[in-house]
Amino acid sequence: MGTTGRIPGGKRKGRGEAVKNNPYDIYEYADYVSLLSRAVEYYHNHNDDEQTEYYIERILEIPGRLEEMKARTSGLGWKIKERPELELPDEIEEYILELQRRRES
Repeated sequence: MGTTGRIPGGKRKGRGEAVKNNPYDIYEYADYVSLLSRAVEYYHNHNDDEQTEYYIERILEIPGRLEEMKARTSGLGWKIKERPELELPDEIEEYILELQRRRES
């Protein structure tokens, strides 16, 4: 099965677009990781290594995307009262670290 960019059930990936359209909304990133993690689990359970790796790669890109947003945010953006929240919840950070550890072993 080739890399299609589809999640289980045949739905098109839409959360990635939501993240692009709302790059300062940490909840969009969290929802996106949640969706991708379900795809990882689904394809892993169906022994589809190619799709499993595809979705793991998408998840592992998230921290870099957040770092890019931090770098693009002006100094003034960090001084305002409603400054951007660009840190993932701890459980998502831990999940991503676990995926990285598995990949490295």
